[in-house]
Amino acid sequence: SIPFQSHSLRRKMSTTEAARPEVPVLLEGSCHCGAVAFTVESFAPYPFCICHCTNDAKTNGVNNVNILGEFASLKLLRGEPHLGIYQAWIASEERKSTHKRHFCKVCASFLWAYDETYPQWCYPFANSIDTPLPVVAEKDQVHIFVESKKEYVTIPETVPEAHRFAKYPVGLGSLAQWHKDRGLYGTYQAPEQKKD
Repeated sequence: SIPFQSHSLRRKMSTTEAARPEVPVLLEGSCHCGAVAFTVESFAPYPFCICHCTNDAKTNGVNNVNILGEFASLKLLRGEPHLGIYQAWIASEERKSTHKRHFCKVCASFLWAYDETYPQWCYPFANSIDTPLPVVAEKDQVHIFVESKKEYVTIPETVPEAHRFAKYPVGLGSLAQWHKDRGLYGTYQAPEQKKD
């Protein structure tokens, strides 16, 4: 068993939590220049898993975080002509990644990723989401691909060693499972956003 799965962060849900219906939150997202905007529903919006892989660092910056979105609910509100797709080259396997990063061709902001291997989901980049997202305590963060982490990037000392992985750990579980294990799946209600 992987230490992360047996860590004390897993907790038993109370009867009240178990009876509560799971409801997705509607997330609004956009690029930096505003040319592209989208909405997507998520049952699992906590940005807990921080990726340090080379592909993410080169294309989206350090400390990349994806959240889990329901692909069927993804709606492009504007900017279809400005939407581009990038698939990273995996040199060790001599092939393109199946992970398709969608970005704005005007300002180069990454928006979401999609992988046909998991057709029911899309993975919005947390930085592209305009809706306030829940805060994840440092002790609950998971850091993956830390062997690829840039030397100037530090992981907070309060992140347990059991939550730091050299690569993507087999058996870590899904983004959805992390939320379910903590009674957070389908529970987040975003605060009202201030309109300019």
